[in-house]
Amino acid sequence: LERNQASFDPEDHFAALCEVMRHLAAAGSSDVALQRQKKFFARYMLRAYNPLTDEVLASTKTRFYGYVARFTKAFCDTEAASLDML
Repeated sequence: LERNQASFDPEDHFAALCEVMRHLAAAGSSDVALQRQKKFFARYMLRAYNPLTDEVLASTKTRFYGYVARFTKAFCDTEAASLDML
């Protein structure tokens, strides 16, 4: 998996990051697999989800996506806390 260089939409980039995390999670829960998940999440997901969800929540034109952003932020906050416990 790699980013399409013609894509500049942050939500497309974030969706791709989620897809990579899905593949990493599907690899299992061995120590090696969990460390890969933790490393990827720390390097990419942490830097991406807060700015994206904050922008969506700040917009007055994204009523439905505001709910999606709140869910995404809560889910990623929980993932970050869980991976910090490793």
